Parts: sequence; structure tokens; C-alpha cells
Amino acid sequence: MKQYPHTEKTYGIVVTEGTGNEELNEKRAFLELADPDNIVFLSVIPHDITARADWKEIESAFSAFPRRGIDVESVTADQIEHLAEMITVLRVGR
Repeated sequence: MKQYPHTEKTYGIVVTEGTGNEELNEKRAFLELADPDNIVFLSVIPHDITARADWKEIESAFSAFPRRGIDVESVTADQIEHLAEMITVLRVGR
């Protein structure tokens, strides 16, 4: 995974095949207020968020406000706990 400086506010969004648009919209609204430097979509394998039919719309909506931009990382469920030590992770259902 890309390394993000500890001086930057980086948020990871856990995304699975069950993550719907309503949940993504709630997370986007939260993140707009959080004023992040970076947003990382943590796409839990085998799900690939970039293969979703609505990926371009998701990318556009989330790219509008982080100062540095967005990234996508393919991760296993086990990796999420480790990542939570380095970035703020927004989990499924929260």
C-alpha cells in the first residue's frame, strides 16, 4: 500500500460487493466535513470497486474535495486492521 505522511489526514473507505450507493453517499458527506488530504478506497478482494458500472460517478463525487486526491487499494479483510494503525478506516456499515 502507498505510504501516506502522518501529517496528512488520510481516510480509508472499506468497500465490498455489498457496499451500496447510500452507504457511499453517507461516507462522502462525512468526509466532506472531515476535510481529508487523501481518500483511499479499500476494495476487499475479490471485489474491485473500479469494475463497478458506476465507478466513474463514484470517483467524480469523491475527487471533488480531498486536497491530495483519491486512491484505490485491493486488500484482504485481514489487512484492514493493520491499515487502521496508519490511516482512519471507515468500515462497512458505519
